[in-house]
Amino acid sequence: TLKDRLARAAKLLQAQPNLHTYVPFTPVPCGLAVQGGYDCAFPSGGAIRRVCKTIGVDSFDLVLIDDPKLLGVLRYVDYKKLVYRPTDIYSQMGLKNWRLLESHLIEQCDAVVATSGPVLKFLNETFAHEKPGKVFVNGVDYDLFSQPQAKPAEYTGARKRCVYVGILDF
Repeated sequence: TLKDRLARAAKLLQAQPNLHTYVPFTPVPCGLAVQGGYDCAFPSGGAIRRVCKTIGVDSFDLVLIDDPKLLGVLRYVDYKKLVYRPTDIYSQMGLKNWRLLESHLIEQCDAVVATSGPVLKFLNETFAHEKPGKVFVNGVDYDLFSQPQAKPAEYTGARKRCVYVGILDF
């Protein structure tokens, strides 16, 4: 929720040893005002640089970016390789500036790892790039869900249930 994001904003948290999380605070929503790869949501990058210094990282071997709206962060982190991991066809999901954001990511990345064949095909056809691409399916066993299955014992009873693991952006 927005309240949760604001509570975590601009705080470096240690999830486990050698695993940190950081949600940047942005004065405006990221991805809305982008020009030339610069995003006014990340005006100076000072906070991001301080986080890198705090955790003792000068440069990353690999940056995996899966949300085009976070393009503006890339200006402030040093990395050797960048992999763009699109999870959806963002033009069909209402993401503003999707073409601009994804074109910059395609230009900068070293490879694309999509979560489905249609996502990779869309990027290849839309941007006609020469980057290596691969599909790593995003955790769904299609064959399992495409056929009727016996109801698991834990779902017996009259109550309807729904399970979703993932993110709903809107």
